[in-house]
Parts: sequence; C-alpha cells; structure tokens
Amino acid sequence: MCAGSSFHYHSDALVGYELPLERFDEVRTRSLASMLERLCELDPRPLTVTRPPERHLIGCCRDAATLACAILRDHDIPARVRVGFASYLAPSVYVDLWVVERWDDERQRWILVDAEPEATVVGAGGATIDPGDVPHDQFLVAGQAWQACRAGVANPSRFGYDSETIGMEVIRNNLLHILARLKKMELMPWDLWGLSLIQIDRLTEDELALLDHAAILTLGGNDGALAARRLYARDPLTAGAATCYHLHPCQ
Repeated sequence: MCAGSSFHYHSDALVGYELPLERFDEVRTRSLASMLERLCELDPRPLTVTRPPERHLIGCCRDAATLACAILRDHDIPARVRVGFASYLAPSVYVDLWVVERWDDERQRWILVDAEPEATVVGAGGATIDPGDVPHDQFLVAGQAWQACRAGVANPSRFGYDSETIGMEVIRNNLLHILARLKKMELMPWDLWGLSLIQIDRLTEDELALLDHAAILTLGGNDGALAARRLYARDPLTAGAATCYHLHPCQ
C-alpha cells in the first residue's frame, strides 16, 4: 500500500542523517493536502516506492496515522484516526499516541494499526505486538482512559507524553481531539480550544458531565459517531481559538 511516508522527529531511522533545522517546521504541516505536497517536493515518485529517510515527511504519530488513514480510504477501506494511549511504548506508562482503526471485512471487526513501527514491538509484560493489529487492551482510546480514570479504576498519572506532561488534562485533551477528528477537523496534537483551555480542577459538574457524554459517544459505532459530530458543534466544546501547546516539539 505504502512504502513509508513519514518519520517521527525522534525516529531512530534518522540517526546519522543531520536534519536541517528548517525541516523541523514540517511537524507543523496541518492539512493532508499540504503533507502530500511536501512529500512530492521531497521525492516525486509514488509513495509505493521505498524512499530514504531524508525524503520522508518529518512529523509525529499524528502525521503517520493521518496519511495511513487517507491511503486506506483511497483503497475503499473504512478507516478512522483514533487518539489515545499505548501501553507498549514505555514501561508502566500509557503513552499518548495517534493510530488508525480500519475495518476488516473478513473478520468483521475494527483493527488498530500503529502506522509508525516497521516491525513487531515488545509490549507490556514482554508480549510481542504486531503494529498492523494492535490488541485493544494495549491501546486505550481516549474515551476509555477518561472513563477508567473518572471511575477510579485507573491512575491518571500513568497517562501522558512524558514524566511531566501527564494526568487528566492530557486525557481530556485527547478526548476532545478524538471528538473533533470524528468531525473531520485537521488538528495538531498540541491544539487547545474550548474545554481544553480550562484547568481540570476548575471544570464545572456540567462540563464534566459533557465530557463523560463525549467519551461514551466516541466509543460507539456509527450512530455514536454521528451523535459525537452533533455534540462537537456545541459550546463550550468548541469555544475559543485553538492555540499551540506549550511543549510543541519545534519550540
């Protein structure tokens, strides 16, 4: 389907290649059209042709998932980007991750695809993880993480980007991202808006209830997705302008 089109800006594949400073701006490439345009500038050959690391788009998991989702849809395979947390990227921590969920018609189920690794990875407890079919217990969609932490069955401090950027605010932000993705918004991981601009301990009971409802809808099927799109149009979910996350990798 695709010989590889993007690398994470921390990818081991870039070791030995001195990435020009200006190329880090590629991480800010927001729209799919702009991503494809940049890929053609780097290498005009089809994406099915293997290209060296320096001719990949420099981005993050969001970019890999977005490109993979577009390619799957171009092949008439139902697919959607899912925002959540993976258990297999770091010990004892669920790390922020964007993946693709594609429909497998033969098995009649949705399959999680981590578009970044090119081979199997070792997950929690030493289990081997196939990035083309990530077990659902190894990746929690943001709505699942929100529900588990709200119910007290999971520790919010185990979810985040790193040892400092963790907790319910990160989970809440990912929940809003997955809601917006269902509305086909082209978002960056560090975009903040509406309820994501409010400190978690300052949310009202009504606002928390709205997020609880959003979590349920983002985990549902087609009916839930349609309801989630309608919910996204409501304030305070969309109030306020998007802003850049303070730990933007290019800052």
